[in-house]
Amino acid sequence: MLNNFSRDFCSRILRLASSIAIVLAGSSLSRAETVDLTPSVSRHNQRVKVVFKVTGNLMSLQKSEGKPDLHPLKAVGNYVYEERVLDADTGRSLRYFEEAASDFEVDQRHRRYELREDVRWILVDPEELENMHVSPTGSLKREELDLVELPCGSNLVDLLLPKAEKSPGDSWTHDDKLLAQMFNLDAVTANDVKSQFAKIKDGVAYMTLSGNLVGTVEGVITKVDINGKYNFDIQSSTIYWVAVAIDEDREIGASTPGLQIQAAVRMVREAMSQPGHVHQKTIDQFDLENVQQEAMLEHRSEAAGFSLVHNRRWHVFSEKPKMTVLRCVDDGRMIAQCNIRSLHPVGGKPLSMDKFQQDISMALGDSVRQIVDSQDSQNDAGHQVLRVVAAGTVSDSSILWIYYHITH
Repeated sequence: MLNNFSRDFCSRILRLASSIAIVLAGSSLSRAETVDLTPSVSRHNQRVKVVFKVTGNLMSLQKSEGKPDLHPLKAVGNYVYEERVLDADTGRSLRYFEEAASDFEVDQRHRRYELREDVRWILVDPEELENMHVSPTGSLKREELDLVELPCGSNLVDLLLPKAEKSPGDSWTHDDKLLAQMFNLDAVTANDVKSQFAKIKDGVAYMTLSGNLVGTVEGVITKVDINGKYNFDIQSSTIYWVAVAIDEDREIGASTPGLQIQAAVRMVREAMSQPGHVHQKTIDQFDLENVQQEAMLEHRSEAAGFSLVHNRRWHVFSEKPKMTVLRCVDDGRMIAQCNIRSLHPVGGKPLSMDKFQQDISMALGDSVRQIVDSQDSQNDAGHQVLRVVAAGTVSDSSILWIYYHITH
């Protein structure tokens, strides 16, 4: 009987041990499929490579038969830069571009845009939406600003992570502010964009990003459809690969064309063991706290022979050899227009203030009511500057004209 009891007891112990092993194995499997999706706060610099492609149409401001003219466009941009994230919570970062160039074609007319050597340093501050991309070494041109305003910024993709433990099949949403920053919008008014944990394989957590959003750019409504993927390396807690397809339908603005485009961005991020360009000694040379105050854009007119700087609400509306027109847009409304005309050289005496006011009154005709201010001064370059302010009315709207005459 004792032998039978021993055999029965041993059999029960073995069955119990087997049951425990199965439970533990199941528990271990469950833990293996749960991943802490909190990004690393490592201060290692990242080397980032991006390819950005766009196809579709620009919708011009001029309309034919009640419909906007469509202008086929395509562009391919290639970028290589070194980046250090200065603030992991906001995505504030400093980049040095080794390569930033885009081949752009509209109506089969080709142009190539490249970032100039003296503005290859770019501070990206998502908290400053209007001036998110600025250079601490000089004013960007409008086309350079457009060049570096890449969607799905490498400094922001880690903010897609939920900072929590998740398992395959789990999903989470993204707030309007982050999506506005990621897709270079002034604001997002509605979105159903979400990420989903698709699978784990070979130490990598695979995520998808999809949904639609409605937002505004300079007061213009835009609709964006997003479909993408991003991969999270579990060991380093870093997103190292991103690919996103973007369909955008943007209305025509007061000074900017509309868009009907399909875009694709592919990004690879790789940690650098040692910084190359972006190291602390270099960072300390820049006044990064106040660089936003100098976020002006530069415009050069080779044909007319002048250059100027302006704030970012001004856009070049048209440019011809004899006339450049800029418009100032605030929340989708044109609030001012600037016409710049190069005059023929004048011999003899400089233009007098009396003659300048007479010319202005003659040009404006019955529209002008009075001259409200006039100044005769010299600028820092030693040029004579005549300034006249005239008030009047056009189509029952009060208008203020500010005239400058600048003589070398």
